Amino acid sequence: MATALARKVATKVFTDDLGFTVVRYHDTDIVKVSENYIELNTGGWFTLTTKRRMNQVSSAYNLGFYVYQLNGSWYAKLDEVRYRFNGRKVVIKRGN
Repeated sequence: MATALARKVATKVFTDDLGFTVVRYHDTDIVKVSENYIELNTGGWFTLTTKRRMNQVSSAYNLGFYVYQLNGSWYAKLDEVRYRFNGRKVVIKRGN
């Protein structure tokens, strides 16, 4: 499924020099995943497509988060914990 994600328009999936799995949409690394963290970054583009692509990444890699908008603010939810985007980004700690 990750291969299908890489075939999406303007989307690239790669591993960076630090070992993070990175999903880049246009020029923004919208999702960076390590063993301990998930970083979501809108790059300032609070669009339906950015949100959709983040959720597709979560599904493709079985990350368990969901990005949504409520009253004009963006949130990510993982394990019943809601994280609010701080400006363009949100960082979620994985595991215990």
